[in-house]
Amino acid sequence: VRLEDGRQVDVEMQSYFRHDLRQRALFYWAKLYSSQARRGDRHTKLKASVSIFILAFRDLPGPRFHSKFRVLEVTGHEPFSDHLELHVVELPKLAELTGLDREVDLVRWGRFLAAEKDQEREELAMQDPVMKEAKEALDRLSEDPAVRDLAERLRISQVFYELDLEAAKEDGRAEAQRAMVARLCTVTGVVFDDQRKQEIAGMSATQIEALLDTLTRERRWPA
Repeated sequence: VRLEDGRQVDVEMQSYFRHDLRQRALFYWAKLYSSQARRGDRHTKLKASVSIFILAFRDLPGPRFHSKFRVLEVTGHEPFSDHLELHVVELPKLAELTGLDREVDLVRWGRFLAAEKDQEREELAMQDPVMKEAKEALDRLSEDPAVRDLAERLRISQVFYELDLEAAKEDGRAEAQRAMVARLCTVTGVVFDDQRKQEIAGMSATQIEALLDTLTRERRWPA
């Protein structure tokens, strides 16, 4: 998002915990900030860049729902520059808010994003015409088969990421791959009975990789 004053804002939404979140946050900010530079331009023309991470999990200590970061001197806390700004919004901490939070609009949007039932979003949409527009847009997206397919692919990609972490802890690549097949069948709804367990027991690592590829792309057991 580019604001009227020239500042750039990168908004990221993360549903699952990633060990490299903070490195990614800095990388995305650096990429956004440096994208303004053109050969021959003076650095004084650079505008502040802001990264916002909206998380569906807890990452930071303390009860703060919204955390704001800048580069400060370690003793006197004087700011080095206002061009680097990172925000982290942790949706699970909404339940810990007490009384009236000063960031009423942000809290309302947080509840909109964290809502598990459509009725919750409907009630919030009635309080704000902009939020009503957002809900209508979300409803349209939910009805789009291409968007649903993309969401499912992203979900499967996350499963693969988690499986890779598990595989790294296991002894033997072949055993790890067989475990991945079982988990992926569960996620995609593909039948994984005793006959198929015996089938993959005799497969090589290359054959299992081909099977995983078919399960991911076509969500079916190859004939």
